[in-house]
Amino acid sequence: MKWFVTSQDPLLVNADAHVLFVTKDYEKSEMFAKYDSLSKGLLGALISELGERFFDKNCVESLFINMPNFKWIVICGVKELKYASFADLSAKVAKIAKQRKLKKIAFIIADINFDLVNLSRATYEGIRLGSYVFEKYKSKKSGRFPEEVIIVTSKNHEEKIKNALRESEIICSAVEIARDLVNQPAKDANPVSLSQFFKNLFKDIKNVSVEIFDEKRLEKEKFGGVIAVGKGSEIPPRLVIVKYLPLKNEKPYVFIGKGVCFDAGGLQMKSREGMKNMKIDMAGAAVVMAAVYAIARLQLPVNIIAITPLVENLPSLKATKPGDVIEMYNGKKVEIAHTDAEGRLILADAIAYAERNLNPEAIIDLATLTGACVIALGRRIAGIMGNNKKLITTLKEIGDEIGEYLWELPLFEEYKELIKSDIADIKNIGDGSAGAIIGGLFLKEFVEKTPWVHIDIAGVSWTKKDVFIYPKGATGYGVRLLVEFIKKAIQ
Repeated sequence: MKWFVTSQDPLLVNADAHVLFVTKDYEKSEMFAKYDSLSKGLLGALISELGERFFDKNCVESLFINMPNFKWIVICGVKELKYASFADLSAKVAKIAKQRKLKKIAFIIADINFDLVNLSRATYEGIRLGSYVFEKYKSKKSGRFPEEVIIVTSKNHEEKIKNALRESEIICSAVEIARDLVNQPAKDANPVSLSQFFKNLFKDIKNVSVEIFDEKRLEKEKFGGVIAVGKGSEIPPRLVIVKYLPLKNEKPYVFIGKGVCFDAGGLQMKSREGMKNMKIDMAGAAVVMAAVYAIARLQLPVNIIAITPLVENLPSLKATKPGDVIEMYNGKKVEIAHTDAEGRLILADAIAYAERNLNPEAIIDLATLTGACVIALGRRIAGIMGNNKKLITTLKEIGDEIGEYLWELPLFEEYKELIKSDIADIKNIGDGSAGAIIGGLFLKEFVEKTPWVHIDIAGVSWTKKDVFIYPKGATGYGVRLLVEFIKKAIQ
């Protein structure tokens, strides 16, 4: 999607549609008055007819006006002056653009009591991510609307907005990479092919190195969790480590993403319905790698390491059996009480490896870990838990601002009793209750002293319908969250 920034007189900007953000005090807006006059009062009449719900429901309405420079006026009712609100409204504009085949959209950024640089970023991210389409496997492609976005602003904001959109363009491209990876079928994103994709993704980026552990090295270094989960597949497991280290003598932040490329449940197989969409179980890995890709392309002054264990959890004669005991990377013995609680096994290995070898500033893991989190929080809020309140609070605040919402779940110590094993140190499931928290408590067993946060994205990594900036399918949730976290950390 092309973008342009201009300080030209808005009424002279050539586009298929002009878009106005309208607040409750719109009658004081000189810009609104100009467009209302062009419409012969129809815009004001439309808002009056819709009443309070125009603002309270974040409504977006379009009016055909047929002026020489533009044919449509689109008005967006702003309920709350918030980054996420502007992004969501812009995503709704993308839907109108698709319906009406509008190729060029101009956003008139004026008379809004909100930082214009952030408003422009939210606008661009909303319309770009809201207009995303995945058509890799379609013979007849519908295309993407709009093709061009114009931000019309004041002269003194023009350069700052251009710089901000260059940054947003990189972040959005990273979100789209994550979405593409999760949307494609598992046969095209298996542990071997996905590890190679990540290697190629970073090959021309400054200060980045990529290392891939194959099955022999995983065996040699005793990644017991990764090996146990991957045993059932003919395609061997991999572990990818991407290091972006522009600074000397600085601890790295470590991002870890669950990469179960397909999850059939192992020998304790999922149901037909439960297995149907399990290509998405590598969303954590896709998001983590995409976030580091954006950070590295932006050349932010921070050290970042991403780790993604990649496996397929399939049943076969070689698959790990219920009741087996495995030795993890840090030496802990785990009883496999259920083969479909596999994500925590590969994440635990990666966490233990990071603690022992990488001296992290902090560890953040993202995983489509538990169906229990979906039941508890639905499909718009991710679960967050960890051992560091400051990290959790910072991530929650960022999530609230950008619309990638988080809710803290307690790592209730009493529940640790539920993962005690009669024959090993711990087991990988509890009694069926508090499933999301049990997953977090299991992972905590592999964190010794590092500040650590676990984010369960099982509910938010995929949507069955269009929801604002998230078109149907993979959402790429977490990419923007991690990038904004790093930007805040280095301020």
